[in-house]
Formats: sequence, C-alpha cells, structure tokens
Amino acid sequence: MDKKNLDEFVQKIEDNANETLEDTLLDEDASSEDTRGLKYEDIALNTTKDKMSKLPWLMGMFLIIIISIVFGFMFLNGNPQTIFTMAIDNFFSSITGSISDNVYDISKGKINANFNISSNDEYADTYKNISKTSFNIDYSIDNANDLSHIKVQPVYNGDKQTSMDIYNNKNSIYVYSKDLYENYIKLDKTRPFKIIGSKDIKNILNGLNQAFDKVATSEKVSGSKNNFDAGNKTIKVYETKLIIGDNNYERVSETFINTLKSNDEFVGSLSKLMNTSNSKVKAYLDELIPKLEEAFKENETLEVKLYIDKKSHNFIKGEMSGKRNYLSILNKDGSYEFNIKDLKKKVNNSGKIDLDVNKDRSKYDLNINFKLEKDDGVTNGDVKIAYTNKKASSFDKPDVKKAVKESDLSELERISIYSKIFTNPSLNSFLKFLK
Repeated sequence: MDKKNLDEFVQKIEDNANETLEDTLLDEDASSEDTRGLKYEDIALNTTKDKMSKLPWLMGMFLIIIISIVFGFMFLNGNPQTIFTMAIDNFFSSITGSISDNVYDISKGKINANFNISSNDEYADTYKNISKTSFNIDYSIDNANDLSHIKVQPVYNGDKQTSMDIYNNKNSIYVYSKDLYENYIKLDKTRPFKIIGSKDIKNILNGLNQAFDKVATSEKVSGSKNNFDAGNKTIKVYETKLIIGDNNYERVSETFINTLKSNDEFVGSLSKLMNTSNSKVKAYLDELIPKLEEAFKENETLEVKLYIDKKSHNFIKGEMSGKRNYLSILNKDGSYEFNIKDLKKKVNNSGKIDLDVNKDRSKYDLNINFKLEKDDGVTNGDVKIAYTNKKASSFDKPDVKKAVKESDLSELERISIYSKIFTNPSLNSFLKFLK
C-alpha cells in the first residue's frame, strides 16, 4: 500500500469514528458524564502511531500476568499440602458426583438385592439361606413430612415368600403381612426413623471431606514425583505423605472431630442417619476424640500416603499404615479396590466396589465383592444391589386405623406370629441380617 492509499485509509477510519461518535451521542443511554466529556480530538489523536507506541507496554503487562499465573499454578501444583488436599477432594468428588442432585418432595422407586455369601464359621447356615434369597423392594417417600412406605417381597429359591409392608411416620412404625396377622402392628420399642436422602448423604461426605482437608492444611505434608505401578501400565504421580505420631496425634484428633462438630449440615444429616438429636450427635463426636487418640497411639507412627495422577489430577490411591492398622483404597479404572487389616487381631478384609450410574442418575447398580479372613474363618461375598428413584405425584398412605399395638397382642397371637416367622427361611434370615 503506497502513501496516498495509506492516507486515504487513515482518513476513512477517522470519518467512520466521527460518525460512530455522533450516533453514540444521539443515544440517550450513552448520555453519562463519561461520554459527554469525551471529545472527538481524544479519539482522532489516538492514531496508528500512538497506538503502536503503547504496544510494548501492553505486551509487557500481558506477559507479567501470564508469567504470574504460570508460576502460581506451578507453585500450587508443587506444594505437597495442596496436592494432598487435592487428592482428598478428588476422591470425595468421585463419590458425590455419582449421587443424584434431584431432591423430590415425593419420590418412589425399586430396590433389588441379591447376596451370594459363603463362610466356614458359625454363620455359615445363615449366609447360605440369605444367598438363596433375593429381596424385591418397592418404596415411596414423602421427604417433606418424613413418611415412608416400604414393601418387601423375598424370593426364596425362585418362589415368592411372605411379603411385608413397613410404614413409617413421625411418631411410629407399622408392620403388616397378610400371612402373619390380619392388621397392621404398631411397634412399641422401635423409634420412627427420618428419611436419608441424597442431600443428606452428600452432606455427610462433604463434612468428612472438609475435616480431612482441615487436618491436611494444619499439619506438615511432604511430597515427591514418582512412578506408580498400576499393573498394566505405569502412571506418573504426585506422592504426598502425612505422618501422625506422638507430637501431633492429639491435635489431629481434635482438629478432625471439631471440624465435623462445627459443620451444621453434617451434624443434621448424621442425626437422621443415627435416628437421634443433633445434641446427641455432638456428644457422640466428643466421645470419639479420646477413642481416636487411643487408635493413633496404638499405631505409634501412622503414615498416610495419597497419590494423584500428575497429568489428570485424578485420585489413584490412598494408603494408611501403622503398627496396628492398615488401609488402602485403589482407583482402578473407575472401580475401587480396598484392603483393611487389623494386624493385632489378624483380621483382613479385602475386595472391590463397582458402581454404575445411568446418565440422569436415576438408576444405580452397586456390586460389592469381598473376602473376610478372621482367625481360621473365611467369608466370601458378592452383593448386588439395583436401585431406582424418580419423582412421584403423590404419597399413598396405608390405612392404619385398625392397627394393633404390639403390647396389646395376646400371648396366643404372639406365638402364632413368631412361629410363622421362624419357620419361614427367607423371612427368618432377613430379620437376622437386619440385626
């Protein structure tokens, strides 16, 4: 482009700028003091040469910002405490991320549970009967009013057995089975329970997450880059380590428990799970401090290691080892392999947990495989649970007007009910399993 064409181009830009400025000034929305005080010369004098003279300063500022961000990111990713808490957060996020956020006032769904458990200990016969039984459960829940209605249908060796209806409200629990008694029975000693929803489960998990984070940020954490052998591949990881010993076990115990106590959402949801009051939950947590301290003392020096993928920051493994206890959790292709040992009592529990969740998180398939070794006994188990949940338009309350109090049953009626329960293998095993 020659000088003449360049001058014409610059003049055209200035003319367009002038027209734009006039149009803007005509717009009543642009009548602030900032625009009214703006003169054409202020824009026109900002020529190409002037703009180019400011470019080095702009580039310098831009580079300073970028370098600051990069160094800040490198610092955070190289800080063992940050990596340790990141591993904790990623582990809990992988669990809570599978839990539905749908909080329905009224919901309904189905649960199907199958057990395959074998053992060579005193419970062998009980496990054998349980393994022959599957449980099909239909439920409806009114979260706003703390109401639930559960229908349990055991199937023993392919044959339907005595079914049970369990209705729970704020005051009482009612149980009905047409094969046991003609009316609902109002239980005397069993307290009504509050409904545990997805929000409560998340509150409990988030509370534990925060408590672990608080400990990590209050204690010394070391770290290094390492290679992790994942069997079929090697993963570059950040390895972080926290030591709990004589000099900090009391502080760690108090920090962990007091963080839980100060979390109102955690306490409220745990009170529902434990079916008790918030004050009793806090009292229970206070009682845990000396027990936790004693557990740390028995382990003498407890070493906690966490590994995260250096590239993706995904949780890879958590490991805790001491003189008394050992615990490991390994993330293997989305499944979690676990190993829990009590070295003093020579108890070893190992296994694998798989959870498959559909896209809208309305259907869950949970599979737990485990092996429990204690003394000379070995128990092997495979538990499969399918769970669905969806919104319901209404809650159908059962008619309990003719319900009979448990204490009002005659001795003959009691004997009849108990004999029917104990002679029913699926129902008897189910009640033992609940205990």
